[in-house]
Parts: sequence; C-alpha cells; structure tokens
Amino acid sequence: MVPPAVQTTLTPGQQDNERFMPLDTFADQVMARFQQTPTPREILVEGVDFMRNAEAEGRFDDTLAAINPFLK
Repeated sequence: MVPPAVQTTLTPGQQDNERFMPLDTFADQVMARFQQTPTPREILVEGVDFMRNAEAEGRFDDTLAAINPFLK
C-alpha cells in the first residue's frame, strides 16, 4: 500500500491541509481496491503514482524535494 498524505489528527495542521487526501476518501479508495478480483498486488490510491514510480522514472530526488518542504 502506498498511502498519500492523508488528513488526520496525527500531526498538528495535517487535518486541515487541503493538499492532503481526506481520510474518508482514502479509506473508500483502499476498500474499493481490496474488493477487486483479483486483489491487486499493490494498493495504490489516486494521486500516488508520481511517488510510486519516481525512482523507476529517474526523478526520485525531484519528487522527494517536491513533497518535502524541508529540502527546499
């Protein structure tokens, strides 16, 4: 499973960050994928392909910098 940034109360400010996926949306997409037949080998929700494929596509450093504000 490749989770995106999800709106939760685990970290201050995370619940209200509009760039993060709402928790209900994440849970719905994960459950929908688990109900597929056959069950996918990887559970990938919308919006995580750019992270999942970054290394294989030769853009890992750029992707990490894009999602991690401390690297900018």
